[in-house]
Amino acid sequence: MNKLMKYSCFAIMALSALTFTACTEDYDYDPYTNVENSGFYFTEASDRALFYPEDTKSITVEVCRAESESKEAATVQLSASSNLVTLPSEVSFAAGESKKEITIPVANTPGIHDVDITIANEKDKFAYGPVTYSQRIIVCGEKLSGVFTSQQLKTTKNVVVYKLGNDGYDIKDCYEEGNDIVFSLDKESNIIVDEQLAWNHQKYGPVYVEDYESSLGVYPSSKDYKGYSGYDSGGCNLNCVKACS
Repeated sequence: MNKLMKYSCFAIMALSALTFTACTEDYDYDPYTNVENSGFYFTEASDRALFYPEDTKSITVEVCRAESESKEAATVQLSASSNLVTLPSEVSFAAGESKKEITIPVANTPGIHDVDITIANEKDKFAYGPVTYSQRIIVCGEKLSGVFTSQQLKTTKNVVVYKLGNDGYDIKDCYEEGNDIVFSLDKESNIIVDEQLAWNHQKYGPVYVEDYESSLGVYPSSKDYKGYSGYDSGGCNLNCVKACS
C-alpha cells in the first residue's frame, strides 16, 4: 500500500508538471533527484576499543557516502558527544570516492567512555544507514598487580590489573589471553560487570561473564554446553583489587 501511494504521488507530480509546462514554455524546473540515495553514513563500530598506557591511542572510523553523491568531490562535518576524541574539521571525498577511513586521536584519560560520533548536519545524513558511530573506549591508567582465582576453571594466577578512573578496573588476559575483563565497584564493593566475552571454548564456542549477586556470572553461548553455567564466586573476590589498591 505504501509503495502504491508513493508511486501514485509521483504520477500526480508528473502529470502536474506536464500540465504546467503546457501552459508556459518559459518555466525552468529542476529534474527530480532521488534524495533517498544521497548522504553520508558510517560502517558499524566494534564492541569496544581498549588501550593500555603504552599504546598509541586512536580509533579508525570509516565514513561512507551514498552512490548518488559519489561522482563529485564533497566534504562532510562530524560531531562528537565527548571531548575524549579529536575530530577533523571536515572529511573530504575525492570525485568517485565512496569510502574514507579517518584516524581519530583519543585522549589519555583513564576510564570507561561511551562516545558517539555523528554526521553533524541533517542535510548530510543518509536516510537508510547508520549516521551515528557509537564506540565504547576503555583507557587504562595505573598498572597494578594481583591474583585472580576462578572456581569455574579451577585456576589461580597472577594478573596485571589496570585502574580505569575512580571505580573501574581492567584485568588483563583474565580467563584467556587476549580477553580482558572490565568491571567496576559500587560503594559496597559489589562487582558490576557488563556482559562480555571471557574465553572461547574449543567445542562450545564463546563463554561470557556478567555480574551475578556480587560475583562474575559465567554462561556459555551454546545452549548445549552446561559445563560452566552458574557463577564464579572466586572469579573476582576482590583479592586482585584490594591487594593492589
